[in-house]
Amino acid sequence: MIRPPRGGRMKISLGLLSFLLAVAASQATVTVQLRNGEVRTIDVNKDDVVGISFADAGASARPDGPAAACRGRSLNTEVQAVTGSSDESNAGKLLDEHAPSGNYSFHTARERNPWWEVDLGAVYRLDRVKIFNRTQPYSCGEGTCRGRAKTLQVLVAKDKPENLNSWYQDGWTKTYDNVSDNGGREFGGMDSDGPLVVSLKCRPARWLRLQLGQTGYLHLDKVDIFGTPAAE
Repeated sequence: MIRPPRGGRMKISLGLLSFLLAVAASQATVTVQLRNGEVRTIDVNKDDVVGISFADAGASARPDGPAAACRGRSLNTEVQAVTGSSDESNAGKLLDEHAPSGNYSFHTARERNPWWEVDLGAVYRLDRVKIFNRTQPYSCGEGTCRGRAKTLQVLVAKDKPENLNSWYQDGWTKTYDNVSDNGGREFGGMDSDGPLVVSLKCRPARWLRLQLGQTGYLHLDKVDIFGTPAAE
């Protein structure tokens, strides 16, 4: 149990974070749950973590996701096909080797449940997907730019889904919903809040999709997919 000072806040230092990661037996992520129900996920592989603040309610940490054997490597270069509901010509830019800039690399039109989708060409044991949100400029019309991704969902499929290249989700397995799993909170990217890291728990899949749960614009800065070949 991690207890912050009474009436105050606490930060997890890199030293303590390293200890937690060791206790977690080299898991891909560590999930920290506050007594008030808030859940925070720490990315094991994130080198730029400098501290995580918690409310004065006490917290507990548990390992989440697969063991180190499933962490694997970046699968971005393994992607055989990438597309989006619109702006298809820029869909592949989310996977290139650019450093996150805070701006968007891929930007759909305003449409029903816009999506971005990749075909890895073979089944992999997926460990995690790291999603860098658009953070610049701060304001985008009706709200913040990064707030447009607050209904983001992550879906995967091992067998070819009935609805490739469509907003329908038949044949897909939803592994993350930012509304139900994160309270619809905004997530960051290159800013101090950092990217959203979704543990896929070594799930075997060939296709991966990012999709909004509502009508809107889907625009992101960068996406990194990690895993290992299913045969390993």
